[in-house]
Parts: sequence; C-alpha cells; structure tokens
Amino acid sequence: MSLIMNHPLLLFALTSFRKLLLSPTLLQQIHPATSPVFTRRSIFATVSPLIMSSAFSSPLPTTPAPSDTVLEQALILLDSVYGTVDSPSFPLPMSTNEAGLCACTWKGTSKQQKPQRRYLWTDAFAVLAYQSISEVYASQGRLDQSRQYHEAVEKLIKVVHECLGKPRSNKKEDGMTPCSVSPTGYVGLRIGKKESRQDTDFGMRFDGQYFHYLDKWLFALARANHVTDGVRIAKSSFPYFFEDAGRGRGGVRWKLSVNASRPSTLPATYPNDDTLNALIVYSLLDALNKNNAANELSLKDEIKELRNSLRNYNPRVTEDPLGWGLEAISDQYVMGHPRTTQLRLLASKALHTSHLSLPFRLYGAMIGASVDGHLIPRDTLEKLKEVCTRYQFKEMEKSSSDEGYEEEHSAINRVMLAMVLLSPGALKRREGDPVVEI
Repeated sequence: MSLIMNHPLLLFALTSFRKLLLSPTLLQQIHPATSPVFTRRSIFATVSPLIMSSAFSSPLPTTPAPSDTVLEQALILLDSVYGTVDSPSFPLPMSTNEAGLCACTWKGTSKQQKPQRRYLWTDAFAVLAYQSISEVYASQGRLDQSRQYHEAVEKLIKVVHECLGKPRSNKKEDGMTPCSVSPTGYVGLRIGKKESRQDTDFGMRFDGQYFHYLDKWLFALARANHVTDGVRIAKSSFPYFFEDAGRGRGGVRWKLSVNASRPSTLPATYPNDDTLNALIVYSLLDALNKNNAANELSLKDEIKELRNSLRNYNPRVTEDPLGWGLEAISDQYVMGHPRTTQLRLLASKALHTSHLSLPFRLYGAMIGASVDGHLIPRDTLEKLKEVCTRYQFKEMEKSSSDEGYEEEHSAINRVMLAMVLLSPGALKRREGDPVVEI
C-alpha cells in the first residue's frame, strides 16, 4: 500500500499547503503588500508542523515513492519558490539574496508593480521540472493538470526572456548587444547575478553570460518545444562564445560580459566540456528543428565547428558532486559513453551527504545518478533521497518558523531537489535524440 494511503495526514498536509498558496485572499490577510519572502515564510509556517510530523515521523520507504507522493513533495518545493502555477502572481520573484534586479516588473496580488528577479540556472531546472510534471499527468490521462503545468512552462519561459534576455537597466554599463535573430532582441541571456559591471570578472561574482547556464536553458527550451527560440538564441550567441584558436582547435568560452564581449581577464579558450555540451545541445536543437515546418535557420555550420574542435577530446570526470552529475547527464548523449567507468569509480565521493553543506551541488549529483540509472544501486539512491528530503524540509521549516534564519541558496536548493524527485523526467535522453561522436 502506498505511503500516501498509509499516512492520510500527510495527504491532508500536502494538499492543504498547496491550497493555501492558491488563495490570494489569504495572501493579502497575511501581508497586504504580499512580500514574496514573507509570503513563502508565513504560508509554510502554517502547515509545516503537519508536514514534518506526518511525512518524517517514520522512515521513508527505500523503494521509489508512489507518483502522487513524489509529485506533491516536488510541488511543495516548487510552490515555495514560484508560487502555485495558477496564481496571478506566478512566477514569484527570486529572493534579493539570490538574484539581481531586472527591468521587467512583477505584479503581486496587491496589484503593486515590483521589479522581477530571475536566475537562469534555477529557472532552467524549474522549466524542466514543470515539463516533467506536465508529462507525468499527460501519461496518466490527467489532461487538465497536464495543460496547467504546460502553461506554467510557457509563463516562465516568457518571463525569463523578458527579464534575462534584456538589459537589467538603461545604464550604459548594463547594455546588451542588440540582435534581430534572437527572440529577445539581444545576444544571449544574462544569468541574473546580484552585482553587475560592464567588464565582468573571471570568477562568478558579477553578472554575465555563462555558457554552462545557457546550455541548460537551451536544453529546457528543446524539451518545452520552444525549438525555434532555442535555435535563434544558439545561432546568435555562437560567434561570441566560440573562439577559434586556429587549426580547428577552438572552444567555447565559459563566460562573457552581459554585452557578449570577452572579459579582459579571460584567457584563450581551447576544447573543453562547455564545447562538448554545446555540441550536444546544438545537435539536439538542430535535429528537432529539421522536423519543424517553420524552421528558417540551421545550426549545421556551428555543429561542424564544434565537432572539428573536439576531435580526440577526452571528456573529463570530476568528483565534485555538481560537476559529476552534469557529466552523467551529458554522457548519455555521447557515443560509447566514455565517462561511465570513471563516473562509477567516483560515485561514492560525489554522492556523499557531506556535500549537504551546499545542497544544490549534491542534488545535481543525484539528478545525474537518476538520469543514468546504472551508476549506483537503486536502493542506495533512494535512501539518499530520503536523507536529502528530510534535510530540505527541515530547512524550510526552520526558515518559516525562525525570523532570524534564512536558508542560503533556498531557491536553487529547492528547485534542484524537486528535479531529483522527478528525475529522470525531461532530462532523460529520448528516442530520436542525436548521439554525438568525438
């Protein structure tokens, strides 16, 4: 018998929590200005004792949870970041600690216009999570729910393009490069860092265009059937990201300034994992685009350059949990799966609870393990999911009950864990998806 049937209070708590988030009247009673941080904190505090006592008072099963339970857990995590998908305030702005201001605005239930705050990595995984949920409901014949989450995907993509696809302000130092090919009107997408300057840094302090964020967004667009948008963004940004080092040995720059210029501190670029991931996602977009009757552009020239630069490239494997997970995801798209042996050897280091010091990085490893499906025993992964789900919900409870405590990286942590619970979902390679050869 399913966990949810054995715990009727759990079902009540989960359902009640999401219904509370649906009510604009309740939000205004809690706080007339509907501050996103206050709203999330207050609503979760209302039902967190029920969730904690019912969901975690007894051990979670070591076998995969029933789909309804998994979906409810994932939706609680997503709702705590974005609000419920049928709310007029969806998607809620990110916290001031996690994303910088955007020029576009957000209208809450109080009708007050406020600046939006978006972060490309988190939103890319959220699109994949909502797409996964929509597909689950469709497979169950629950078409109304499927359409609801498909609409959430559409809304989130639109908001991200309006916010991160355009300058954050009209200041000269925030300017982006205009482009008639890109669907946003500008080259690429900013990632949404809190701080920005005209010439970004070599590290990760300042806003800019990071390819390892952009490739996640392009993949999300492919899965959401926004193929034309993906092709246009990929096509228009390629000349800025790709550096030809001569003799076909160029590579993809990991980072650009917001105006798509090369940062002054960035060294020359050679074949790297960003180049490989570019080949994977460009090949996917191009393959899907060939089936699109309205296709106007091809990525074949870009794919040729990427393939030439990767000749004899040996993909690396890291024990860093996030990097390990991303490598496991990409390995399914590479002929011969060259990373599999090393991924298995390093699995125990990457998938270790000590990495909960930065939860989203561990969650990235768990997503990779789920997508691959063969790197660690299934029951081991399920037990790790139990530990991490306990941890994350306790963090959410602490954030809601203690006014002096704020969970660091809360949005990315929760969205990444939601994707763990939904994996492999939209991240799994599908029949017809191309496999690249290097």
